[in-house]
Amino acid sequence: MNAIQNSISLRKILVVSLSILTILSMVLDFNFKEAQAQNKNNIADKNVETLNEKEIEGSVAK
Repeated sequence: MNAIQNSISLRKILVVSLSILTILSMVLDFNFKEAQAQNKNNIADKNVETLNEKEIEGSVAK
């Protein structure tokens, strides 16, 4: 009986641990995708700023 209870306890621990790891990996994946999207937005903003600066410099040079 004791061996069966130990087996059930180990299974519960394994299931809970795997559940926690799954949730953690989903959260980290979401955060990584959000960071990638934010990085792309920052790069796009810098590209627009650079284009605007070049247009202003071109207008001043004329």
